[in-house]
Order: sequence, then C-alpha cells, then structure tokens
Amino acid sequence: MIQDFLKSPKWETTRMTLMLLLVLTFAFMIATNLSKVFVFFGNVWDACLPFIVGLAVAYVLNLLMVKWEKIYFPNSSSKVVERTRRPVCLLLSVAVVISIISIVSYFAASELTTAILAIGEGLTAVVDIIEKYVGENSHLYALISGEPDVWSEYLRKIVDGLGGADNITSSITKVGSGLLSVTVNTIVAFVFSLYILIDKERALDAIRSFGKTILPNKTYASVSHTLSVANGCFGRFVYGQCIEACILGTLCAIGLTIFDFPFAAPIGLIVGATSIIPIVGAWVGGAVGAFMILSVSPQQAIMFLVFLVVLQQLESNLIYPKVVGTSVGVPGILVLMSVFIGGGLFGVAGILLAVPMVSTVLTLLADKRSSKDQAHRDIDESMYVIDMRSAVEADKTTGNVSTRDVIQPTDHVDHTKENNAGESSVDHSPNEPTKRL
Repeated sequence: MIQDFLKSPKWETTRMTLMLLLVLTFAFMIATNLSKVFVFFGNVWDACLPFIVGLAVAYVLNLLMVKWEKIYFPNSSSKVVERTRRPVCLLLSVAVVISIISIVSYFAASELTTAILAIGEGLTAVVDIIEKYVGENSHLYALISGEPDVWSEYLRKIVDGLGGADNITSSITKVGSGLLSVTVNTIVAFVFSLYILIDKERALDAIRSFGKTILPNKTYASVSHTLSVANGCFGRFVYGQCIEACILGTLCAIGLTIFDFPFAAPIGLIVGATSIIPIVGAWVGGAVGAFMILSVSPQQAIMFLVFLVVLQQLESNLIYPKVVGTSVGVPGILVLMSVFIGGGLFGVAGILLAVPMVSTVLTLLADKRSSKDQAHRDIDESMYVIDMRSAVEADKTTGNVSTRDVIQPTDHVDHTKENNAGESSVDHSPNEPTKRL
C-alpha cells in the first residue's frame, strides 16, 4: 500500500509541497533572525580568514617556486636532488619575498623618518610665529599660561568627548587584541601556505577526487575548465604587474636622478613596490614620495607630482598595454571600472582581484562564443552538404546529371589503378588504335 502511494502522482505532489513548506520556513527563520545570521557568517569568515590568506600566499609563492624548480638541476636524476628540490626551491621563494618586503620597508621607514624629522625642524619657525601671535593676544596667552584649573576643564571635556575613561580603556584593549589577532592569523596563514606547497600534488589530487565524487562529470569538467582559465589569468596578471612595477620604479628613479630630485632611489623603490596594486598603487607611492621631498623643498614636491603624472601617462599608454594589457587581455576602461568597483565593495582585496577576475570572465565568454561559432559553422556545413545531395538526387531523377558529376566521398575510386590495369591489358600497337577491354 505504501509502495503504491510512493509511486503514485499524489506522492510527487505531496513531496513538492513539503519541500516548498520547508524552504519557506527556512527563509522565514533567516528573515526573522537576520542579525544573528550575519554574526554567524562573520564568525565563520573570521575563522576561515587565516586559511584563505594562506591559500593566497601559497599561490604567489608557487609562482616563484615553479621558476626555481626549473633552475634547480632540472635534468638531474639524482635522488638527493629530487628529494631536496621542493624544500630548497620553497625556501628560496620565501627568501625572495621576505627580502623584497624587508628592503622596501627599510628604505621607506628610514627615509620617512628623515623626512618627518626635517618637517619637524621646519615647523619650528611656524611654532615661533604662533608663540609671537599668542603673546600679542592676551586671551590666548591667559589660556596657555593660565591656572591648572583651566587645563583640567579642557582635559575633562576632551575625555568626555571620547566617551569617558572607560571607553578609552576599552578602545585601547580592542586595539591590542586586534593587533594580537592579526599577528596570530599571519603566522597561521604563513605556516598553512608552507604545508600546502611542500606537498601540493597530493593536495591537488585530493581536491580533484573530492570534486569528481560530489559533482557530475559535465559539471566537474566545466568547473575544472573555469579554474584552469582563472589560474592562467591570475598567473599572467601577477607576472605582468611585477614586470610593470620594476619598469615603472626604475624609470622613476632614473628620472628623479636626472632632474636632481632628493631621495631618488628610495622613492623609485617605493613607487615601484606600490604600483603592483593596479591604477591607484603608483599614486600611493607618489604621495609618500611627495611627502618625503616636501621636507626638503615644497616647490620640488610639486614638480615631482607633475613628473609622476607625465611618467604615469607614458607608462599607461606605452608600457602597461604591452606588458599587462596583452597578457591579461582587459581593455583599459574595464580595468579602471573593475578596480574602483572592486575597491568600493571589498577594499584592498577587491582592488587586487578585480582585474584578473574580469579577465577570467572575458576569457570564458570568448571561449563560449568560439564554441558557439564553431557549432554554427558545423551546422552550416552540414546543411550545405544536405542541400547539395538533395540537388544531385533531384537532377538524377530528372536525368539532367551524369554519373560522372556525382561523386560521393564514399564512392571514390582510384582511377589511376584502373588506367594502369587497362594499359597493361591492352597491346598498344603503333599501327592499331587503342582498344578498351
């Protein structure tokens, strides 16, 4: 009885109704507890963030590690070389990244410190002017040199404006815990990336096996193709951005040296390092460089900004399209839109990931269009063959075509062999005409 009911159309209707009620109930629970849902997903994101960052670090390190593995005795069959290739190349990749970050941080920190000290010395004259102005105004002089009660009142107002002493203490505690959390997450992400890279083949095999298990073959093939295209686009984007950053930093340092600007080499290094971020990165480095030059000469700081604008225009129109645009394949207007939209939605991560993601989408759309065009061409060719065969059959029926004009691909005969056979079986006498057997 139950089996008959499960096979009947009524059970299908009942099942669909129950599924709809379940979905509506679930949606109602989410709508009524939306804040708790956001908190839950926020906690999940915070828990997964170190591992997501670790995957990103592993991807960047893998680009370097692959290059090192091609250099580290690639044709050697020694077991020692094979066992040490992965650890040695991984350590070299980490050393390269840490060295670049350390060099940029050292020059930026040292030169910025010098610039800040120079600006502080320059502000001494401004302070003297303020003191002179205060001395000439009795009200301001009474405020500054007044009794302690005046300062206590102003200090109390400042503390109350910040939310009170308890709020300030809790804010300091939150900042400290936030710094500790960032430090721990950074260490976890770095260690996780090393674990992935040291045995990346096994990790990739596990991911492929999992995908083949839970996904249908067609879906798995589509997802695999999409990830392969994304990997190529992201790899080309990273290589292109690094090359473009080196070129821009070198040109900036050379130009600053030619025009006798101060801090030429450090500013070129900072501009090149920050230009890895598309569009806005070079301007961030330019702002830092202008601040450094400002400590020496405000006029030269303005001239530096003009120089950077000209250099950016030359780089954007001549170098960037050849280095990054060709490799990524994204038009300039889409690069600009994707960077600003991605930055507005997801911050720094959106700025970094927007261009390769747009490149991936454009590549997938181009592949889809190419496959459709090929399918249309195949259909057109098939229709043409069908029309030609129909026309030939019609001509055969009416008798307007000879059998010599109708040669199908499957009816092809080697006439060379027939002619050779005919010639061999005929006695060609010089005085007799040729006879066909």
